[in-house]
Amino acid sequence: MQSRGTIVTDDKLRIADIMMHKANQDNRWIFDRVVGAFETANRDAYNFELDGFNVFQYSEYNDKGAHYEYHMDVSFASVNDRFIIGRKLSLSIMLNDQSEFTGGEFQMIIDSQTMEKPITVPHKRGRFVFFPAFIVHRVAPVHTGTRRSLVFWALGPQVQITKLKQTSMPCRCSTAGVSESDPVGQRGHHFRHCLHGQTGG
Repeated sequence: MQSRGTIVTDDKLRIADIMMHKANQDNRWIFDRVVGAFETANRDAYNFELDGFNVFQYSEYNDKGAHYEYHMDVSFASVNDRFIIGRKLSLSIMLNDQSEFTGGEFQMIIDSQTMEKPITVPHKRGRFVFFPAFIVHRVAPVHTGTRRSLVFWALGPQVQITKLKQTSMPCRCSTAGVSESDPVGQRGHHFRHCLHGQTGG
């Protein structure tokens, strides 16, 4: 792995330009814009115990072959063999249209049937893609142009699969992402006061 500022290069796993942003007073509005959508997706589909955010990541895949191979976002810290807090629910926000690049598909593997034919999420600017952090996913190689995205991770104690709702889907997509009339609202009250200061995983 080589890291040159915000450029991360690992030919086998990832080639991308990334920048991690910790929560602060200058960028807090960005967290506020997505917190309501996080809580809605979690309430409707996952029922995870979530505690808040700590960072978001801006990513550019702007080289021929730029990619992020199959991986999971889940990452937990432990103390005395006891899991404490880590990534539980992921959000990828697509920042530009498919017309601006080729390749770069966002793909997921959720079971044995999708091992050979992964689920591909259609790319559309402004689309919010929520999925549990333990879902295996990737950004396929970009052939031309530049693919841009923001990634957030909601944190919480170790996931308990048995708490997933019976109607849960592996991912939830929304073009609007948050309500235009109430972009944060009362649903964001808990998250807005639980921004963590340390980077997660």
